[in-house]
Amino acid sequence: MMFFRDDGKQSGYKTFDEYGDVILYRPFGRDGVTPIIHRAMYYVEKGDPLWNGGPPAPHAGYITKGDNNTSYDQKGSISYLQPVKKEWVIGAARFARIPLVGCVPLFQRGNLACLEG
Repeated sequence: MMFFRDDGKQSGYKTFDEYGDVILYRPFGRDGVTPIIHRAMYYVEKGDPLWNGGPPAPHAGYITKGDNNTSYDQKGSISYLQPVKKEWVIGAARFARIPLVGCVPLFQRGNLACLEG
């Protein structure tokens, strides 16, 4: 069973210090690309707005967001206007946080933002 952010708030279920499940998925379902590990915020059906006032979903799927991001993946280049289909999901994260692991793909692109702060 997948717990979304609001479900987690109601039940008290947290992963990685926040409510709801963190999932690992293939962007746009593509093989051979770096998977994304972000929180499943909620689920939409085909035709539902992707977010309040947003465009209709082209298909059913998860709306996702990184814990340190200000916007949903579907508003940006990670999964632009595409909910994450269930078949794109590789699994849910269940292990303890490993500091800076999420920074590895950023370092490879020359982005050192993870070291700031």
